[in-house]
Amino acid sequence: MNFSQRESLIKKKDLELQDNLVRFGKFLQENDGKRVRAKRRAADEINLRLRKEREIESLTRKLNRIGTNEEIADTSLEKNERYGAYLELVLEFVSGHGDGAGTATTSMGFREVNDVLARHATLQSTNETLTAAHRRFAAEDAVLKTSFSEYVDTQKDNALTLNNEIALLKKQLEKAVRVKEETRAQRDSSLRSDALAKMQHGRVCMATENLFRRCRARSAVKYKNDDNPLERLKVIGEYMGDLNKIVKQRYKENPGLTD
Repeated sequence: MNFSQRESLIKKKDLELQDNLVRFGKFLQENDGKRVRAKRRAADEINLRLRKEREIESLTRKLNRIGTNEEIADTSLEKNERYGAYLELVLEFVSGHGDGAGTATTSMGFREVNDVLARHATLQSTNETLTAAHRRFAAEDAVLKTSFSEYVDTQKDNALTLNNEIALLKKQLEKAVRVKEETRAQRDSSLRSDALAKMQHGRVCMATENLFRRCRARSAVKYKNDDNPLERLKVIGEYMGDLNKIVKQRYKENPGLTD
């Protein structure tokens, strides 16, 4: 085999290899697409399963509620049937007594079950009205109690303030009385001092007048008859000074004189 034949064989194999590579690449791409689509379908299936499970849970809860409501309705129906039977007995009782007395049915006004129910509705409405009034009165009573309590507290505070003011005024009154007594005592003491001073002044004036008269009567000097005590004391002083000089002069001239 020559070189050209080998070259063409290699090219042929190379082309086959490239063609195989292309087909293998397409195969891988198709597998990747299938794998992605499979994952997407799996995710959709999971979401659908979860949604269905949630729907099943919701329907189950609704079914349970319906069953519970059905039980409640059966219980309520049974209770209402008992109430209906009781109301029928009430009507029969009232009608039986009405037939005997002739006026009970008319006075009670219960001819049908609806009449009894209407009467019950009226009584219930009246009861609700009275209950509301009671609550309103209770609220007003609570407000009045609160207001009264606040008023009592305010009056207590006012009384305490007034008591404090009264105590302060009492202290001021006691102080004023004490000052008045001290002032009165000082005034009495001053009056007594003034009276004593006036009495002593009078005595001094009388003694001065007596001494002045005696000095004036015995003195050769003609003193003026002055009413001023100071002038009279001055005259008495001069007279006593002259008399003292005379005595000293006599004892000086007669040393042995004893009388």
